Amino acid sequence: VRAQEQESQGFERLIQAGVLKPLISVLAAGSNAAKSCAALTMGLLAPVASAEILAAGSVAALLGSLSASAESNGEYAALALSNLAEQDRDGTAAAILAEGGCEPLVAVLIRDDLDVAVLEASAGALVNLTSLRVSSIDGGSSEWRAAVAQALEPSMSRLRSLAGGNSANPAQTVESRAELTSAAATLLGNVERLLVQEAPVAGVARHAVPRDRPKRCLIS
Repeated sequence: VRAQEQESQGFERLIQAGVLKPLISVLAAGSNAAKSCAALTMGLLAPVASAEILAAGSVAALLGSLSASAESNGEYAALALSNLAEQDRDGTAAAILAEGGCEPLVAVLIRDDLDVAVLEASAGALVNLTSLRVSSIDGGSSEWRAAVAQALEPSMSRLRSLAGGNSANPAQTVESRAELTSAAATLLGNVERLLVQEAPVAGVARHAVPRDRPKRCLIS
């Protein structure tokens, strides 16, 4: 929270102080509340230190946190992956492929027992990863597109349902359901283009971590 008040300079000081290794340890073995804080911090650091986060092996820890998620740390893990993908699609895609693929993100989308915010965060991460316009690594884009198509093709009916506004939890606010519908619709369009080997829709879904989110991470 203190680093956030100093914006980019505060985050850069955290990186210089060696914060990434402890954060990864917390993601691997901390309590759900601690994992939420660690994943949130990763998401906030991503815009200023994506290269360092990827080099530290953080993607594996975030995917692991997502797979075994309580709702809050699952949402923050997905948001962190989304922010990383927004900064460096090739690097994030390569790291996810190295850890076995995007199945943890896809698995979240097909669950009916999670909060809409978690579904929207996972959809946003996949939107950023499938919005590859031009890959900086020759051939890398084709490899990632094939992996996304294979992972998401069995879930197309679920994506169409979410894109149509049919979220599993009608108790959620109209605004939160609208955000999920928008993200799912964008992802559906990207994937349909991937499956016919066309370029995905240009543009990035910007799912930045809200400024007031750290309040939810206070551990009593």
